[in-house]
Amino acid sequence: LQAYDKAVELKPTDPNNWISMGWALNGQGKYDETLEAFDKAIELKPTEPSYWTARGSALASLGRQNESLQAYDKAIELKPNDPNNWISMGWALNGLGKYNETLEAFDKAIDLKPTEPSYWTARASALASLGRLTESLQAYDKAVELKPTDPNNWISKGWALNGLRS
Repeated sequence: LQAYDKAVELKPTDPNNWISMGWALNGQGKYDETLEAFDKAIELKPTEPSYWTARGSALASLGRQNESLQAYDKAIELKPNDPNNWISMGWALNGLGKYNETLEAFDKAIDLKPTEPSYWTARASALASLGRLTESLQAYDKAVELKPTDPNNWISKGWALNGLRS
């Protein structure tokens, strides 16, 4: 953390220094300070969508889900074709129990980058939350197809199969 403090001290007008500082603080569980660092980066460069996504993450860590949605909305407004913005939005919606909206956000990410297995596992999770277990299994199958060497995809598929048998 001292290195990031020094970077900010030497060049406080560089928003990347504040973002780096924020992630370091986040790693230490200092979420209030994380949010302050991300807000400083946004103050310096409010048009950078990744800073808004970082802000959303910090707010979610603080349990401020509704506010995190606003930050993700801003990131999407600035860069609507970035699937990561949609995934972040989806997980925030998921945390609020808004599973239909979660699924819509994950599907948007898949539309933008259909070859990313983690987007398919996110979709599968949303479908399972909606009780749509057969479709959930199909999404896990797609994740396995895209990345068969990832053991997590196989484990998740196993959980989905167990859910169907219950």
